Amino acid sequence: MIVFQTLTMPGKLMNGAGSDPSLEEREILLDEKWPKMAFVVGRLAHDPTNWWVPSCVEAMPRWSGLDVIAQPGHEIYLREPTATDPSELHLRTSSDR
Repeated sequence: MIVFQTLTMPGKLMNGAGSDPSLEEREILLDEKWPKMAFVVGRLAHDPTNWWVPSCVEAMPRWSGLDVIAQPGHEIYLREPTATDPSELHLRTSSDR
């Protein structure tokens, strides 16, 4: 089990998992609710250690084989490895849970 805590972007996200937009349809990635990361140049909130602000903290670890088992606080996640064979992770979607 791991404790995963990070600064996140505000707002509610849509689930991009399982979609496969073509190159011509990639404008969907600009949708304000599509999971993304912002690179911070300099500092954020007067903190020079804030280099990135993700909105994809639920999707990235899930697709790496770590499921959320609890969220004890804002921007804090308890995760553990899934029972799924790692070679099958690319086939999973949130509807599989």
